[in-house]
Amino acid sequence: MAKMTRTARWREEDRQAVESNGNTPTLRISSSCGPEPEPKPKAIRPRRVPPYTPFPLVELPPVLRDYTGASADAIGCDPALVALPALAVAAGCLGNSCTIQLKRGWTEPSVIWSVTITPSGQRKSPGWAAATDPLMAYQCDLADNYRAERTAYDDALAEWMD
Repeated sequence: MAKMTRTARWREEDRQAVESNGNTPTLRISSSCGPEPEPKPKAIRPRRVPPYTPFPLVELPPVLRDYTGASADAIGCDPALVALPALAVAAGCLGNSCTIQLKRGWTEPSVIWSVTITPSGQRKSPGWAAATDPLMAYQCDLADNYRAERTAYDDALAEWMD
């Protein structure tokens, strides 16, 4: 018997299995060893994009709702461009200090992954800045206070050591 390729051997074994079971083969079995013909490409149907649903500002906590609405109005952008980064920032501020226990031994921290996608020029960056700038300013103030306190501590320690 001539040496058979793996594909031809599989086809022969498949044919024998189908014939021994008495089933009508569902695949067309070829005795050729050549490659299978390429299937015809399916017609690509365009996906229907659902209509835009405005961001539900009423579901946000009052402080965040007021800030998000006022910022979006001032920038002239969709409130979602401020609300989504603001939610991610708020979740990041919580960190691991507040978690939810889904079941025994399984806790999840507050993590929100958000992304805003719009065409160029739709004010994504100003919306992101409005959501993150207050936290950045607070973080800079804390860093300045730490440096001042550390300098005072180092000076007092040096004076005590003398």
